[in-house]
Formats: sequence, structure tokens, C-alpha cells
Amino acid sequence: MSDYYRFVGRLKQFVAHALDCAQCYGYQKKLERQAINLPKDPIVLSYGPVVGDELNRGLTLTGGKVKLTYLHRYYPHTKEGFNILYLVSSALPRHSATLVRWAKARGIKVVLNQDGVAYPAWTTDYQCINNELKNIIRCADLVIYQSDFCKEAADQFVGRASAMHTVINNCVDIEKFRQVHRPVADEITLLVAGSHYQRERVIIPLYVNKMLRDRGYSTRLIIAGPLQWTGADDEVELLLKRLQLTEFVEIIGTYSHQDAASLYARGDILLHLKYKDPCPNVVIEAMACGLFVIGSRSGGLPELLGNCGALLPVEESWDEMVYPTVVEVCEAVIEATDTLIARKSAARQRAVTEFSSDSWIETHGHLFRRLLQG
Repeated sequence: MSDYYRFVGRLKQFVAHALDCAQCYGYQKKLERQAINLPKDPIVLSYGPVVGDELNRGLTLTGGKVKLTYLHRYYPHTKEGFNILYLVSSALPRHSATLVRWAKARGIKVVLNQDGVAYPAWTTDYQCINNELKNIIRCADLVIYQSDFCKEAADQFVGRASAMHTVINNCVDIEKFRQVHRPVADEITLLVAGSHYQRERVIIPLYVNKMLRDRGYSTRLIIAGPLQWTGADDEVELLLKRLQLTEFVEIIGTYSHQDAASLYARGDILLHLKYKDPCPNVVIEAMACGLFVIGSRSGGLPELLGNCGALLPVEESWDEMVYPTVVEVCEAVIEATDTLIARKSAARQRAVTEFSSDSWIETHGHLFRRLLQG
């Protein structure tokens, strides 16, 4: 029976691969029929067929695509007649390698915004996932790494970029995401935000909230964003009851990027415990809104926080996810409360200085001009 299931599994893989090859061939032929008028002087961008369409329709983008909404304001997506193809590694269109080869053959410059790679701790299928990135990095005229950590990870698992490359952290609209000075209250609001694929990102903060309250601190916890691990909703509900935290925890679920600023305005401290997060938008946005950030000393977080957050030590590993303990996070919260107002103001100031979307777009403009001038 096991031989039968292995045969069926391999047959499914073969059929899926054959279908993908046929679709790729059809896409290639479609591209070859597409006329392209290459502009000589102005900077004209395409963000790929899918993301570009979403931008032109005014849809709210999420995750790694959020940054493109800022770029789109200055360099609107164009279906035809563009001279730069700008892609984000976490939001690649299907058959992106075919699209990149087609663009290169027509003299279009290719920019890859590299925001992370797959590795063993994340998935056993990491090599297959990285294969497409390898092809694109080899072809790209410019690779923009979102952090030094992004470059380190890509160099190890995807390969070094041979063309022009640089590091530019993600950005935030510092006018939309701004600090709201609330009346001083005895209660401290902890926030967990983002898409929660790893249970520890939510479970550890729940235990932290419990420990703080047991020690006499008045705290609340807001959990915002979808709970993505298997059985998440039931697990969290049962834990809330067992820890007697139901009235001290608010679960919001999925929220839009448009609602993010008002969400951050309700918090004091962001607990961002994701391991090896390349360059999380949620951290930059929270800092812009004046939240003190507590996370692990891993990934791109040390670059983003500088001296304006708390980085808890964790072991270095590519093979497993590592998290700080409940006690360590709890102690970091307690230490931050002594000078919380000043720490929150410092976080806001760092975001204004380092992560302004205006500066981010200006830097991109310089790079685009260098590309087109050869």
C-alpha cells in the first residue's frame, strides 16, 4: 500500500510539473507578442502584472508589498512602455523568471527588492522555494536588500548578487503613522501585531501578560492579525480561560493597513518575538507611532531598533526557531515601564530620522537614474 501511495504522489508531482511547464510556455509566448516601447529619459516602472494591477485598482496591499504603495505614488505602474521592472521577492508573480528574461532581452532594467529567503527552520522545502530567487538575483541589474541580515541570508541560501546591490531598510509614512500622546494611565497596553504563523509569537505574550498581572502590574494585551498555525483559535481560547485572562486580552484578528495607525495608537509596547524577521514593517510602523519595541536579538531587528528598543538574547540557528523566555520578556517590560514616556519618544524620533518614506523614495530615485544612465 505504501508503494501505491508513493507512486500516486510522484504521479501528482509529475502532472503538476508538466502543467506548470505548459503554462510557463504559454506565458512566454504571450510576452513575446507584447509590444514594448522603451522610454529613453523618464523613469517609468512596472511592478509586474499582478501587483501592478492591484496598485492601479487602489487595493490595499499587505506584507512585503506595502512598500510599493509609497513607490507607486511617485512612479505609477505602467503596463506598457516601462524601462524598469521592480519586483519584491516575497510577492513574485507566477513565472517571474520568464518575465525577467523577457524584460532583460528588451533592454528593461530589473530591480529585485530582496526581503527574505526560505531556510530549514522555516520549511523543509526551502531549496525549491529559493530556486526561483536564484535565477532572478543572477539576472537583476540592481538588488535592494531590506537589511544587512537579508543580504547575509540571501548570500548563504540564494547566492551573491553579481550586479549593483545595496541595503535600504523598509519605510513608513511618518505623517500617517505618528505618535498620539495619550493621557498618562496606570494601565500598560501590550500589542502583538502581524500575521502569526508561529504560535510562540502569541502564546509567550499571553504568559507574559499573566506573569505581569500576578506581579501586581496593570496590563492589557491586544492581539492583532490572523492566527495562522493549526488549531490556533481553539488553543488561544482555552489558554485565555485557563490563565483567567479573558477580560484582559483583546483579539482583533485581521486588520487592514489603513487601520494600522489607529491600532498602534492604542498600544504602549510592541512585543515582536518572531525569530530572524528580515525587516518587519510592523516594527517600523509601531516605532513611528511611538511604541517601545521588545524583540529578540535576531534577523533585522538589531538594525531597526538601534538603542531605541529591547533586544533579548537568543541562540543563533538556521535549523530551528528560537525565542526568549517568558521571564526575559516580562523583565524587559518591567524595565521599560520606569522611563516609558521617554523611550516611546525616542522610538518615534528614530523612525522619523531613519525610516521616512520620503527619504526612501528619494534614494530609489537616485538608484533608478544610475541604472538608466548605465
